[in-house]
Amino acid sequence: MSEIEPNSHLETNRIRHHRRRHYIDASIQGRLFWAMLGMETILFTGSLLWLYQDLSVVIESNLYRIHYVSDNTETSLFSVLWKIIPFVILFNLVAIWLADFVWRSYIKRIIRTLEKFIQQAAKLDLRIMSMDRHVEHEVLKKASLWQQHEQQRYRNLRKAAGALPSELSLETDSQRAQADESLLRLKQLL
Repeated sequence: MSEIEPNSHLETNRIRHHRRRHYIDASIQGRLFWAMLGMETILFTGSLLWLYQDLSVVIESNLYRIHYVSDNTETSLFSVLWKIIPFVILFNLVAIWLADFVWRSYIKRIIRTLEKFIQQAAKLDLRIMSMDRHVEHEVLKKASLWQQHEQQRYRNLRKAAGALPSELSLETDSQRAQADESLLRLKQLL
């Protein structure tokens, strides 16, 4: 009874560290999620108020009748629902289209900026590129860090190449050792 199964510890770790939210890009998806949640809350609150007002009119008109007429009440109820449902569906379709538009434009800005990085790198142009302040993404940060790393690597290569003598003479052991050391430094930087 006191034995612990070997896999139970792994299972509890996996469950404990299980993420609740899966974001591709937390900054924009979180904002889109909260905007959609707020919009839906307002939409359904408004729809329920509209339904409440229209149904209040139907109830008031049938409250003091002696004889119940079922056709008129059901028709009134369905007419109110048929007014609200298309409005809710249309509003949701517009909201989904708008969210898709925002998401696509955000992704396009990221891709355009990344393509500029790639084009510069293809030309061996390692100058720091001016970034659009509206576009922040992990990929762009990593590309910028890579660019800075490559700039430093290029400077180190230039420094090591500048330290090479203008003429290599391999006549003595010390000259061969110095040439080997310089070549090894260059090889490490490459």
